[in-house]
Amino acid sequence: MNEKLRTTISIILITAMLIPAVGAAYVLKNDGTITLDHGNFYIDGVTVDSYIISLVGVGGGNFDQNLNTTDDVTHENVTVTDTLTVGGVPITAWDDIVVTTGPSLNKTGYDWYVWKTGVTYNFLGSNGSLITDTDFDDIFNSLMLGSDYKLHVYLDEADYIYDNTLLLLGPTPTVSFGRTPIIQGAGRGRTVLQPADGVDAITLKRGVSAQIYDLTIDMSTSGAVAYGIYGDPTGGSVAYTECGAYKSQVKRVAFKGGVSGGAAMYLINTEWCQFGDLHSYMSNGCDGFLFFTNSGSDYSYCENTFTDFISVFITGDNTIGMGFFGADHDHACNQMQGTGYIYIRSASGANTTGVWFRYADFFSMGRFHIEECDRLVYANYCYSGIIDGGHTYSIADNAGDTLISLVSCYTMTVRNWHLFVGALNPVTWLYDNRNDANQYNAAYNIVLHNNNGNITQSVTITTDLNLIRQLGSGTFP
Repeated sequence: MNEKLRTTISIILITAMLIPAVGAAYVLKNDGTITLDHGNFYIDGVTVDSYIISLVGVGGGNFDQNLNTTDDVTHENVTVTDTLTVGGVPITAWDDIVVTTGPSLNKTGYDWYVWKTGVTYNFLGSNGSLITDTDFDDIFNSLMLGSDYKLHVYLDEADYIYDNTLLLLGPTPTVSFGRTPIIQGAGRGRTVLQPADGVDAITLKRGVSAQIYDLTIDMSTSGAVAYGIYGDPTGGSVAYTECGAYKSQVKRVAFKGGVSGGAAMYLINTEWCQFGDLHSYMSNGCDGFLFFTNSGSDYSYCENTFTDFISVFITGDNTIGMGFFGADHDHACNQMQGTGYIYIRSASGANTTGVWFRYADFFSMGRFHIEECDRLVYANYCYSGIIDGGHTYSIADNAGDTLISLVSCYTMTVRNWHLFVGALNPVTWLYDNRNDANQYNAAYNIVLHNNNGNITQSVTITTDLNLIRQLGSGTFP
């Protein structure tokens, strides 16, 4: 045995015998010295009571227990005379600390529990198998493929660095909820996915019903265009499989970084998905959340729900906070609803848009609070939609000339907006070019608020303007 790889643990115990306990557990009692090689220390169903650990080793006294168990291990009245490291944390004394099921407190209820030590990723299966590798995406994708993309995976607190997208693939032919993989993190800012340049962090493909929770996606700020979550519709052959996501959920996820032309989420042909409590802080030129339908899909009308608090911070020219883009009225972003609070802000840049709707029909979206964008809302070729400001205080950018535009839209409702324009002169708060008494657009419960500015509007005679209030000084339409 290599003496430099040996650690001696002197354990002084109250009594000295090994007694079988209830439930096949044991009480370990010994008066001598136990010598263990560096490596894994396997204990099952053991209570170790009242002992002192003295660490002796060549070149220092650090020892990492690396406890691996399939049962409970209880440590009581333990005193460490040097330095004991468990899971990378120095311990000097324990008082009734319980370590359960695994080297890093394996989370029950997941097929695989993943944690990181140094540059090594550890995958602990529910059956007790352990896989260690420095290539995170290779093991993750291999396990997903081997399980027919149905795994539930817990990612413990760590930075997960990889160079191939994490693929979540739906079945064909489609079975509703046929594949429901889960990626569960330890929380935003704790579990951090860090894909390489030009790599999408997660790809949802072929109608997968994925669930992604409690993590941060830290996108590269260099290289080719990439997306935090990409909904890829290709590869399906029957109804619903041409969806980038089908009845998926993305909640409590933060996005950051990105490059010009990229987006936090870029989802094509999503169906009946739920998005909530999302936060994005995008780098120069990177968009926020974009949703598309294409003309090749048989069943794709968006039908997504947005809940809780959603925030989008964008910078750079030609950027969009949120966008909903259908191909035509037969392949539109339909039946969307927002029941939460959506905050969109542009830090800098020209030609920026808070929220953009194109071929979006039969929807109710809001409550929006939009700041410092050239256009707060731009809608074209939409009908029967409600765009709700939720009475919040939206602020125009200094370069903004038209705040809300309805271009070739009909039976649209803009309601509950409080628009502050400062001293802009002039600024058009509403543009509506639809002139049809039977299919007119309407604006309800609007507050126009300026400070010696000049607010105008460009509407047709059929536009219904109801309850417009004026605050401050200046010129109002």
